[in-house]
Amino acid sequence: MTAPPRQTMLATAPVSKLIWTFAIPAILSQVVNSMHNIVDQTFLGWGIGDLAIAATNIAFPLSTLTTALAALIGMGGAAGFSLDLGKKQERSARKNWGNAIVLSVGLGCLLVAEAGLGTINQVGLTADYLHRRGIPLQGIVLNRFQPGNPMHEDNRALCELVSGARVVACVPEGAAALDCTVEKLKALYG
Repeated sequence: MTAPPRQTMLATAPVSKLIWTFAIPAILSQVVNSMHNIVDQTFLGWGIGDLAIAATNIAFPLSTLTTALAALIGMGGAAGFSLDLGKKQERSARKNWGNAIVLSVGLGCLLVAEAGLGTINQVGLTADYLHRRGIPLQGIVLNRFQPGNPMHEDNRALCELVSGARVVACVPEGAAALDCTVEKLKALYG
């Protein structure tokens, strides 16, 4: 007999069993993490001395803060993801998962929009969504851009105004590459 799939287990198993099934690994990981600090302190004290212990004590709050931030993003993303999966809303679950990944990596987004009719609405709504989720908008790329077309030129300026982000590239229809250097794109994230 094979073990039931996780999705079935979450839907059918008693809550008390599920709590223990998922809580024990989480508790053990926290114990191992704490033991790591204790062992570090002990060996550094024996091997190097007081200054090494002082250095790790200064670094420990930063390590704890980083762990707390990772747990916040991971658990928050997992909760949203799980709730959506429970409601059988797979598209929303994928969005929550993607948001958690972007937040955890801390990169922010590069928004790609078509330069025609509806661009300002698309960019404005997406920028607002990203802002409410705490995801930085690094820049905008306009696809199918027609230089000299008054609507496209106007959309470019208004997209920057509405979103607060710069248009970093305008890609004409049929173009094989961005009109933007790699250095310019790297600068958005550096």
